[in-house]
Amino acid sequence: MGNGYAGIIARRLRKMIDESDTCAFPSFAQVAGQLHVSPVTVAKAARILINEGILSGGGQGRRCTVIQAKNISSKKPVLRADERAAIKIREYIGSAEAREQIRVPVMDLVKKTGYSHRSVYDALRLLVKEGVVEKYGKYYAVAQEKE
Repeated sequence: MGNGYAGIIARRLRKMIDESDTCAFPSFAQVAGQLHVSPVTVAKAARILINEGILSGGGQGRRCTVIQAKNISSKKPVLRADERAAIKIREYIGSAEAREQIRVPVMDLVKKTGYSHRSVYDALRLLVKEGVVEKYGKYYAVAQEKE
């Protein structure tokens, strides 16, 4: 592998990820304590797994997310925040409360879904492409059913 001790830790992490059934990756400090190595070594090992496409890159102060693993890929896909927000927005649009409204209020969606403005706007863009929502200037509305 040519990565020294970090390569060995990366193999251990790969095995831990494959045996896990969650998409969350613990903090480097937690993994370091579990494997009795320094957090810097865990960070180097995580960088190897990021380059291999097993983990998504967590920037400074952000946690990594498992993208690809034997157990996870077969059980549940990893969804981005905008995709998860789009699911909640679809549910909201299907509710009676939303059917009474002409416009889809973005601020209400932020409050109801619990996602950031950016994730809600990205989700609305996805829903426009799917034809669930229509955009009129800066407003969004539930798409009319085609007869």
